[in-house]
Amino acid sequence: MKKILPLILSGIMLFSFIPAALAWTGANTPVVICDEEEPEPEKETTAEMYTAAAESMLGLSGTELFAEYGIKYGFEWCVWFTTLCAYKTDLCSSSTDKTYNVFPPFGQYTWSDCGWAATGVTYQVNWFAKNDKGTVYKFMPDARIQADDSVFEATPDSVTPELGDLLYFDWDKDKGDSLWDHVAIVKSFDPETDEITFIGGNQGDEEEPLDRHVTEKVMPRTSNEYAGLMRIDFSAFREEENLITEPVNAYYSVTSDTGVKLREGYGLTFPILDTIAFEAEVFVYEKTTDTVDGYVWGRTEYNGQEGWYAMQYSVKTADAFFVTFLDIDDTLLDQMFVKEGSAATAPEPPEHEGYDFTGWDTDFSCITEDTVVRAVYRESILCGDVNSDGEINTGDAVQVLKLAAGMTEFSDEQMLAGDTNHDEQVNTADAVHILKFAAGMIDSFCTAR
Repeated sequence: MKKILPLILSGIMLFSFIPAALAWTGANTPVVICDEEEPEPEKETTAEMYTAAAESMLGLSGTELFAEYGIKYGFEWCVWFTTLCAYKTDLCSSSTDKTYNVFPPFGQYTWSDCGWAATGVTYQVNWFAKNDKGTVYKFMPDARIQADDSVFEATPDSVTPELGDLLYFDWDKDKGDSLWDHVAIVKSFDPETDEITFIGGNQGDEEEPLDRHVTEKVMPRTSNEYAGLMRIDFSAFREEENLITEPVNAYYSVTSDTGVKLREGYGLTFPILDTIAFEAEVFVYEKTTDTVDGYVWGRTEYNGQEGWYAMQYSVKTADAFFVTFLDIDDTLLDQMFVKEGSAATAPEPPEHEGYDFTGWDTDFSCITEDTVVRAVYRESILCGDVNSDGEINTGDAVQVLKLAAGMTEFSDEQMLAGDTNHDEQVNTADAVHILKFAAGMIDSFCTAR
């Protein structure tokens, strides 16, 4: 036992020494043992982000989506939904946001663009084709979607649907209608089952478009409902951080004799929308802080189109100030930029039961600074009720006669109530009016004021 114990102890010491020995391969030469670095997660592609935006709205109805964007009427909204997904992924602009060039501007969709499904599809496909932002694969040889048919490729068998593609449908082939009726976003394609999974808005059997929902469906690729497919050029996407801008909020006049081009985006590679005429004055919202293609670009609106132009071809003519119109409870009624020295345009004041609008609390005829204007109301006055008892009777006529005789005085409110014939005077004629009304000889002479 005495011999065995030292052997056990020696073994323990030997095994405890092995890790330290393995940490050195020679004189003062350490061996560094590191865990394998985990690969960085792949960045989500633009097509994945676009489709994810569609998935995030599954189950929402037209009513819910329209309420978010202040739309109060129903229309066939499948095209609008595909562009809404692009807007949420920063792939297109609105009337107030920076301009990108992958999808048509979200804010430019109108009833004429989307009110009828086929019209909206035509608008969308034409935009992609004319701006070279995607390839259209036509599954129907006689599809009437654009006059210049050469932009389409009739190759249905060779096209494999991919994530983010736009899938078009035609439901009226049997009726001789070759216009495309619906569009949805491809989520996936299963080559084993040959089925396409897609997400679309305005899908459902409900009669009213507002009642239809965003849904996900699966159909075989061989379905005769398909009309075509759009392969979007997502490579055209410019990430937001590449565009650094600063606010301008001023008016500029074009100095070039030949005008200056208004483009969809900030650079010479973007499509031309229009030419801003010589000496035309435009309002510039913001500008790029750095030059792009040799120019500083300003965002403006001209002839109803929003875009960017090279600011070197213009000079500043005036500042602009922000004017805000508020209701009595500070609800926003309207807001706008107004050229220095010009008048703001007031909105229609809302009606409030029991109150009359009397004007605005601030003068806005000559704006020289940022201004907040509030609506002013007073309690409604019942015409003829000069003693404010809620009734029109001989007592009110007596008060008017006393005023006419110089025996009493009226407040401003009483003067308004007593002027029953609206001649801006209160006299015996008004007293006679009131007496006739009290006697039932006339049904009315004026309304609440």
